[in-house]
Amino acid sequence: MKNLLLGTSALVASFAFANTASAAGMDVTISGYMLAEFGLMDSDVADQESGEMRLEHEIHFDGKAVSENGLEYGFHTELTNNSGTTADDISADEASLYVSGSFGRVEMGDNDGAADSLRLYAPTIGMEGIDGDYAFFVELDMPDGYYEGIDSGDATKITYMTPVYNGFQAGISYAPKNDAGSNIVTDETDDSGIYEDVIEAAVAYTATVDQFTYGVSAAVVDASAVDSTEFEDFTAWSLGAQVAFGGWTVGAAYNDNDDYGNVVGGTDEDNYDWNLGVAYENGPWAVSAQYADGEGNTDLTTAGVSTHVDDYTTYGASAVYQVAPGLTVEGDLVMFDTEVGGVDNDGYVAILATRVAF
Repeated sequence: MKNLLLGTSALVASFAFANTASAAGMDVTISGYMLAEFGLMDSDVADQESGEMRLEHEIHFDGKAVSENGLEYGFHTELTNNSGTTADDISADEASLYVSGSFGRVEMGDNDGAADSLRLYAPTIGMEGIDGDYAFFVELDMPDGYYEGIDSGDATKITYMTPVYNGFQAGISYAPKNDAGSNIVTDETDDSGIYEDVIEAAVAYTATVDQFTYGVSAAVVDASAVDSTEFEDFTAWSLGAQVAFGGWTVGAAYNDNDDYGNVVGGTDEDNYDWNLGVAYENGPWAVSAQYADGEGNTDLTTAGVSTHVDDYTTYGASAVYQVAPGLTVEGDLVMFDTEVGGVDNDGYVAILATRVAF
C-alpha cells in the first residue's frame, strides 16, 4: 500500500510488532502476519463459486548493522504462501541485501524497484480494495500493471536510491529479466522470458505546508522484448499525487503502459489506466474508497500471444478496525466490470477478514 498519511499507522501496516535479536553485531528482526479471509462473490463466469475462504501468511526477516565509519548494511527476506505456490507451501517472495550511507542506498536482490518504491496512487488500506485481494476470489482478465503501473516486480535487480534532499528522492533500477529471480541464471540464447534489460527510474517529492502534506511522483519503465519478432519493446510512464490533511488522504494516478504486451505485426492496442481514491483514519477506525478504469494486455506467453482487455473498471470500499494491538478486523467490497473480445464479465466480491500481526 502507498499512503502519505496512513502508511505508518498500526491500522494499515502489514505487521505492527517485531522481535529483535542480535547476532555477530547485527540486529535481526522477525515480523509478519496471518490473514484469514472469507469471501462472497458473483460474476458472469460459468460455475463461479458463491463463497470461499483464503489464508495468507508472511514472515519477514530483517538484519541491520552499522560499521564504525557509519556505513549501514543489512538484508531483507520475506517467506510467504502467497507467491503462486500450491496449497500452503512456503516460498521466498523477496530477498535482498543493501548498503546505505550519505551517498544514498544500494539494494541488490529480489525486491521492489525504484518505480514501485516511489510511485504514488489512490490510497488503500487493509486488504487494499480494488488493488487487493478480491482478484483471488473470481476469474478475471486483469491488465498487467493495473492500478500501480508496469514494473519489474520482484525480479532480481540492482537499485540505487538517493538520499531525501529537501523533500526530493530519486531512484533507478536495472533487472536483466523481468521474470527471473532467486538463483535463476539464463544464458544469452535463452528466450523463455518476455522482457529483458528492464530499467526503472522514478522521482518523488513530499512537502508539508501548515496542516497539509503533499506528494507527487513520476516514473518511467523501459524494457526490450526477449524475442523482438514476437513482442514490441515498450517505454511506460506514470504520474501520481497524494494530499494528506487531518485524518484524510486523497490521491490519484495515471499509468501509460505504451506497447507492453503488444504483439509484433498485430493491432497497436492501447494500454493505460487511471485511479482516484480517498482514505480516512479516526482512532481505531480507517476507511477508504477507490475507482479505477483502463485497458491493457495480459496473459503474455513466450509464443508471442497476449490477451487484450478492452475495458476494466473497478470501484470499491474498505474498512479496518483495530480490536487490540496487532489484531484487526477488515472488510472489502469491490465491484468490477470487464470486457474482453466483446464478452462482458461483471460482478462483485465482498471479503471479511481477521489479521493478526507480530
